[in-house]
Amino acid sequence: MIMMMFFRSGFAALGAVVVLVSVCTAGLCYFTQRGQATRKRREQRERYLDHLEQLREDLRGARKDSKLARRCPIRR
Repeated sequence: MIMMMFFRSGFAALGAVVVLVSVCTAGLCYFTQRGQATRKRREQRERYLDHLEQLREDLRGARKDSKLARRCPIRR
């Protein structure tokens, strides 16, 4: 009997609105965090690729220097 009173009143409508808003907010938060994680992974990958490229250039320079040192010894 008391339950029927709540269903006929505005409490049921208010409860439905609160549930709907909660579900929508949860979905929005999920997709926002997912986008942030994707962006973060992409930025980390770009930084890693930049690091590898810099390392490759450094190693090429060191290899070139060592080849020159072996070919042209310094004469005193």
